[in-house]
Amino acid sequence: MRIEVVCSSRELFGSDRSAVRLAQVLEHLGHSVRLAVPRARPERGLTAFASSRGLEIAAAPIAVASRRGITGLGRSARPSRGSANRADLTIYNSAAVVGRAGDRRPRLLVLREWLPARSSPHRALAAHHARRVDAVVAVSRAVEGRWRALIGDAVPTEVCPNWLGPEWFEDEGAPASEAGAREGVLFIGRLNRWKGQSTLADAFELAFAGSASRPSLTFLGAEPDGGQFPRDTARLRRRCERSGWRMLEFRRDPRRLIRHAALIVAPSLRPEPFGNVILEAIAGGARVIAFPGGGVDDLAPLFPGVLRVVPRDTRALADALADWAATGAPAQTPAQFAISTRTIKEHFTTESAMERWRTIMERLEA
Repeated sequence: MRIEVVCSSRELFGSDRSAVRLAQVLEHLGHSVRLAVPRARPERGLTAFASSRGLEIAAAPIAVASRRGITGLGRSARPSRGSANRADLTIYNSAAVVGRAGDRRPRLLVLREWLPARSSPHRALAAHHARRVDAVVAVSRAVEGRWRALIGDAVPTEVCPNWLGPEWFEDEGAPASEAGAREGVLFIGRLNRWKGQSTLADAFELAFAGSASRPSLTFLGAEPDGGQFPRDTARLRRRCERSGWRMLEFRRDPRRLIRHAALIVAPSLRPEPFGNVILEAIAGGARVIAFPGGGVDDLAPLFPGVLRVVPRDTRALADALADWAATGAPAQTPAQFAISTRTIKEHFTTESAMERWRTIMERLEA
């Protein structure tokens, strides 16, 4: 089958490079895959990354939804007249993609977003996709549940969680707390207004007020120009300078930092649709504290004693930080890390994704 995976520029800036990973899985299943990226704003880093792995990639007129409305697909765009380039299946790799010039049924949506029921734009987005797509693949059961709450059962829906690439298993002897190579608290994420970096800063100060020995705190995710929220970034940078915390620029591969941190905190103020950072943290041997909702609720039962979910509240987070420090501020023990690795290999690898996508494609073709 010829498959086109259509991406949005917003999605392409994600560190998980989900479009490339999906394309590789589909190729492993014997399909011919092409990535389509927005002609108006192709993401060069991912384009080069895809090309280096032998994937076909091309810029195309794609309509993308954002807070500014629908952009990218002009009236002059026309479907291709030739049949050679027509895909048998179009996959929208994000709900942000709302159209592609020349696409035709069948269409499949990979739902990576949390669609709040109270949001009129998100309800409209869900209704738009429900009219156009033939199937939906959600990245967590919670995301699937949100979709069904908005749309019902009109569109067949499957769940396939995000997965880790083989690079996360190159060094399975990641140091645990006994090795003495791990220390401190790490935050990973774009410094936008809902990732919760300020909440973590408040909770950290509350947890260790007056403490003579407190762990280090590092924020990974700053952009050189401040990104979409320069004032928030500048405010946090000043706070780091006053408090002796580190603030590092965003990087696509955080493995080295994760494998030197004892604890990673994911204090998102909105439900995380999946929680890639949480899975990467666990794969890297760290413990995790996270706020509830979305994919976090799917992950928590699989990693008891490693992933702690606390109420979305500054005091609750401060208490969790203090509890962790009181037990010696550890990373995962070797026994915990061994169990975590087995669980990840069972549920969140390329091989497990291939089996899920094999089933999805068989049902779609039936």
